[in-house]
Amino acid sequence: MRRGDANCDDGNVCTEDSCNPATGCVNAGSSGFGGITTQLTAVEGAVGAASPAALAPSLAKVVRTKTSAIRAKLTAAQAVAGSSAKREGRMLKAATKAINGLANAIGKARKGRKPKISASLADSLRARLACAGVAVEGLQAELAR
Repeated sequence: MRRGDANCDDGNVCTEDSCNPATGCVNAGSSGFGGITTQLTAVEGAVGAASPAALAPSLAKVVRTKTSAIRAKLTAAQAVAGSSAKREGRMLKAATKAINGLANAIGKARKGRKPKISASLADSLRARLACAGVAVEGLQAELAR
């Protein structure tokens, strides 16, 4: 994920931080389909950059596969947005379930005698997935109106 000027980073992974020369720091919340995509891209980037010591290759494959599945559900929801609220709602519900499942899998992989993921990477990925989940919930709330 592109982060803004280090002086504008608010430390919240759920915001897009940038510096506007005219107005100063901007810390915009990641919402909607774009916000979810940003968070999933950050997850994929962190997995791609992780060393084998921080992330077992088998878990890296699981994360990549599940993020790809989440993207497919979101793409399907976005494709029918405005034309079929019922189908969009089903796809968003499925995306939420997949996001929560991936977060749980990461949490489980962190435990045990031989963890498959470092604690710091697990925390970072789970924070990103939580942000994505909040953004999906926002889309679901918009549908309910």
